[in-house]
Amino acid sequence: MRFRLGLVGFVLSDIFGIANSRASQIFTIWISLLSNRFSKLIKWPSRNQVKKYMPKSFCRLYPKTRVIIDCTEFFFQRPRSPSAQSDTYSTYKSRNTGKCLLGISPSGTFIFVSDVYGGNVSDIYITYLYITEHSNVLELIEEGDDIMADTGFTIRDLLTKKSNP
Repeated sequence: MRFRLGLVGFVLSDIFGIANSRASQIFTIWISLLSNRFSKLIKWPSRNQVKKYMPKSFCRLYPKTRVIIDCTEFFFQRPRSPSAQSDTYSTYKSRNTGKCLLGISPSGTFIFVSDVYGGNVSDIYITYLYITEHSNVLELIEEGDDIMADTGFTIRDLLTKKSNP
C-alpha cells in the first residue's frame, strides 16, 4: 500500500490500528528483505546479451551503448533527527530527498543500483564515488563500449584513465 498508493506512515498506522513507529518498522523490515532478495536479480549483462535485446532504434542510432546511467531522486518524510534532516534536505527540491545512481541496459533492464545518498549530495559526487570506489563498474566496461549519460555526467576522465593507466 505504501508503494502502490503512496500512503504515508501515519495513514497506514491509522488503517491498521498500530502505532506510527510500528508501521515504520514494518516498512523498513520489508524494504530490507526485498532488497536482499531482489539484489541478486541485478546483474551486469555481457556485450552479446545487450546486443541481443537492444531495441532496433538503439541499434540504428547508438549501436555501441552498453549502459545508460543517471541519478534518480525520491522524497522522504521529514526525519525527526536534525542531523538526518540536514543530510537529506535538497535545496533544489526544497524537501528531504534521497538519491541513487542507476544503470540500465538499452532494453530497459536495471543492471546496477548504487547506495542511497542524502539529497544534499550532487549527482556528480555520487557518480564518481560509486563508479570509482563502491563498485566494479569500470572493470565491467569493455573497450569500445559507449556509456550514455546526461550532459551533467562527466566521467570521460575516469574512462580515459582506465584505458591509459
